[in-house]
Amino acid sequence: AHDPVAAAYCELGRDQLAGLARAAGGLAGVSEFNARELRQLSGREAEVIPVLFDPPDGLAGTPAAAPADPPTILFVGRLAPHKRQDLVIRALARLRERHPRAQLVLVGTPLTPEFEAGLRRLADELAPGAVRIETGGVPDAELAAIYERSSAFLCLSEHEGFCIPLLEAFGHGVPVVARDAGAVGEVVG
Repeated sequence: AHDPVAAAYCELGRDQLAGLARAAGGLAGVSEFNARELRQLSGREAEVIPVLFDPPDGLAGTPAAAPADPPTILFVGRLAPHKRQDLVIRALARLRERHPRAQLVLVGTPLTPEFEAGLRRLADELAPGAVRIETGGVPDAELAAIYERSSAFLCLSEHEGFCIPLLEAFGHGVPVVARDAGAVGEVVG
């Protein structure tokens, strides 16, 4: 519904993956979730080779002692329908019933300008002035500062093959609340 061309490419890619997996010399996924999918598609063994995560400068620092006031919820990742930033915005609106000054920061590149506009409209409707959406490239030092000012990282994504931002949040001592979907539980564990 958001980008029919991208949807067609995704469907084509899924169709081609089974054939490629059967023909490849070896198979590996970055998570057990991804490796299991390769096994199911190919009928062959697939290894797990986790993401080699070397935090950029500024993301391996000492966690902040306490997040700044007001309470700030954070999500980092592509702005796309399956990432469910719409639910994160709705969660913020509910949180503001008890903590009226609570804020949300969304960091990521939008799937389309129209999808970004829809998120901004929803934010303006449910939590006017409380949602900051950073869509440009955020330098490492600025991203580290955003993590350090956050009270919690909220991921309600319906599908994640790995989810490096969870590791970044943990690295900054930011509590994580996440939907157990895709490889999220594996990464959190």
